[in-house]
Amino acid sequence: MRLKRFLYFAIIIIFALMSPLTISACSKTGETGQQTAVADRDTKSSESETSKLQQSATSTTVKETTTTSRSLPENLQKFIDDADKLFKAGEYAEAVSAYRTAKTNLQATSSVDPEIISKAIEKMEVNFDKAKTITDTARIHYGNAMQLEYEKRIDEAIEQLEEALKIYPRYQDAIDALASIKTLYKLK
Repeated sequence: MRLKRFLYFAIIIIFALMSPLTISACSKTGETGQQTAVADRDTKSSESETSKLQQSATSTTVKETTTTSRSLPENLQKFIDDADKLFKAGEYAEAVSAYRTAKTNLQATSSVDPEIISKAIEKMEVNFDKAKTITDTARIHYGNAMQLEYEKRIDEAIEQLEEALKIYPRYQDAIDALASIKTLYKLK
């Protein structure tokens, strides 16, 4: 009962954190004037939520890399390109770090028009926010799993780890924990 209540509140918090992102992303338009695709706020299960996050994340990446490359110097564009590559590869935690580095380097430069810098940062933040949401959601499931394992509720812990890996398949802590639990308790 406590786990269900905790998960319910965790999902509410995630949706509350995502709603400002959805509203702000819907109001932005690309250079072609078309609305940016955003995952639907009303999902019925975490599987559809995960699928939509990953689909919208990959479709946005291609558009973002092509629109920012025209106006930034190569050395600054490389930071964004490196972060986009990590994002497309599903390395969301590394992408978050790379986007932060790119933003810091963009803000520190004075040789480029500030308007170009702000547009590049604005476009880059779409993928940054998605990567951050994916990693945060996966970490919540991982944390739940660790608590459940401590309480010797192994089947539920495995479910939480599998859920984390559905959201973020390359989440190494969850991969290691799942393998460890299965080995420790001799499960397949």
